[in-house]
Amino acid sequence: MWRKSLSVVLTVLGLGVLASCSSAPYFVARNEPWRRDFEISCLKSGAVQESAFVAAGASINGPSVCGAVRPFTLNAALGGAVAFRPAAKLQCQ
Repeated sequence: MWRKSLSVVLTVLGLGVLASCSSAPYFVARNEPWRRDFEISCLKSGAVQESAFVAAGASINGPSVCGAVRPFTLNAALGGAVAFRPAAKLQCQ
């Protein structure tokens, strides 16, 4: 009798674990509303300027923190002494 009860309990626990694994991933970072405002104010301040090594790109939209209003592609730093391959995509912050 106790073996059958143990089997039922383990089955229910196993199904509970599987059900919890299939729910929405709460560990995925979300894009907070203040990030867009912060990036726009940074762009307006002129902190990042286009140059031979920094080029503005098209907006990146997405459901996570990977989005950017106006991303920049950085090909090199220190006046071209340090090259980036592949180029780095950065946002104004």
